Amino acid sequence: MIDFVWVRAHGTSTSIANLTSTNAVALLAGTLTEDKLFSGGNSATKVHAVGRDEDSGTRIAALADSGYGVHNYVKQYSYTGAAFALEPAATVDAIPHPAGDIGYSGGGALEAALALNDTAVNEDGLGYLGLNDANNLGTANWLTFARAMLFVKGVAEGWISAVSTRGSANRSQTRER
Repeated sequence: MIDFVWVRAHGTSTSIANLTSTNAVALLAGTLTEDKLFSGGNSATKVHAVGRDEDSGTRIAALADSGYGVHNYVKQYSYTGAAFALEPAATVDAIPHPAGDIGYSGGGALEAALALNDTAVNEDGLGYLGLNDANNLGTANWLTFARAMLFVKGVAEGWISAVSTRGSANRSQTRER
């Protein structure tokens, strides 16, 4: 398992300090697009996912851990510090990918993009980085990630114990189908 951290781009509103699994799934799908939906405030600032390409272990870990699913297409943007642009559709290893599904080819390149001072008007960026790249970006940009909805789903379906404080799988129960 690759350790990673959800982060915000330099200059992104500090009102976005937490990310739930529900928010992460919506962000990656491109349906959570305003920071007020993260922070509860009144801002209509657009929020974009900025991430890695389909061959990245960090991407696989982020998509799996968020509950989004590793086989689903994402809607990610490239970032120049002054503007966000939806990644174009592309074919990689003879596999066609729709617009937004391609990302940065390396953690260092993604970290460098997120480290740019955000001067985009009414736009913010959130992404995921491996620990080394996240440390380079700086811990002030790290987000707290809560798996609240995934935990609730696990309890409801019986694969997580409600009394567990760590959210670990309850292996003593079997699920009936």
